[in-house]
Amino acid sequence: MFNSHFFLQLRAHNEEGPSLWSTEVTYRTLPAPPGPPPRPSLKGRVHATSFKIRWEPPTDSGGTQVSQYLLEINSGSGYDIAYEGQALESVCDRLQPGTNYQVRVSARGPGGHSEPSEPLSVTTDPVCPGACAPPRLHGRAKPYSLTLRFSKYPNFINKELTLLHHGEALSFGIQTHKT
Repeated sequence: MFNSHFFLQLRAHNEEGPSLWSTEVTYRTLPAPPGPPPRPSLKGRVHATSFKIRWEPPTDSGGTQVSQYLLEINSGSGYDIAYEGQALESVCDRLQPGTNYQVRVSARGPGGHSEPSEPLSVTTDPVCPGACAPPRLHGRAKPYSLTLRFSKYPNFINKELTLLHHGEALSFGIQTHKT
């Protein structure tokens, strides 16, 4: 039993009978680390650059109160700390639109640090790309073709690109080159 007091006395027995009881001593076991909290959940609406997460305390506190929670977030390159404190909710902000994140929670107490909860997967809302800069001519124009260059945009996923010539959509092929 972790984080418990034990009051102990000792007595010996042999053929002649029992001894007197020893002086009573008290020993205490240390608290254990808390168990992992349940999987966190969303609180409210997911936005393009933020969302709010809530969680419950672990069912096994390790025999003492949980002193701190640690919320971690991962966008694919490993977990980073998003929040440390005593609250049971936190806002994850400064996020990228249209990105999948994994969030998990762990608990700390006098007995140590818990294992993390099962992760929750949250995808931020996507946003429309900003206005495009005009394409630039690259090299010389040829009788039946043009080579154009244009900038990449942070929220552009190369799903659709339309070129207009006097208001009419043009049919074209795209070749991408690493620069």
